[in-house]
Amino acid sequence: SVTYGTQAAINSSSIDYISSDYDSTAQKIVVGYRDRNAGGSNTYYGYASVATISGTDVSFGTGVQFSGGAQIGAAEVMYDPTTNATFIFYKDTANSDYGTAVGGLISGTSISFGSASIFLSANPGATIAAVKDPDQNKSVTVSVDYGNSQYGAAVVGTLSSGVPNFTIGSTY
Repeated sequence: SVTYGTQAAINSSSIDYISSDYDSTAQKIVVGYRDRNAGGSNTYYGYASVATISGTDVSFGTGVQFSGGAQIGAAEVMYDPTTNATFIFYKDTANSDYGTAVGGLISGTSISFGSASIFLSANPGATIAAVKDPDQNKSVTVSVDYGNSQYGAAVVGTLSSGVPNFTIGSTY
């Protein structure tokens, strides 16, 4: 049987494009999402909240904007145990809808982000998937490439420790 704890709200407004991953170092979950109703000019920006599990209950820290003051169209969260960083891959609607990645580090119940990097110089569509290859210390990001007849695109990236960085390799 399954036992559930008390439901908790991630934030106090409508959200979509939700993705999450577990940070095994901080023993917390990072939830990335688009805030559909943040109010004013922040509507549709990308945010991340840190979740803490206690028994069967969950609580969330305050959402932190990861999209650099830009609206997003998709989000995928991926934790990298080698660098202890959480990376968020998203469609940056303020930069020609390009596929963009940013890395963050958890501190307590919050997360801080480094500089963003473009992983696809085209629109990745509404679905982005990312996976970590721990043996090669690489990530592979998969999406649609609207700049290339909507073919599938896979991009290999190198993840760096310290302030999280993402170096783009080859697109396939």
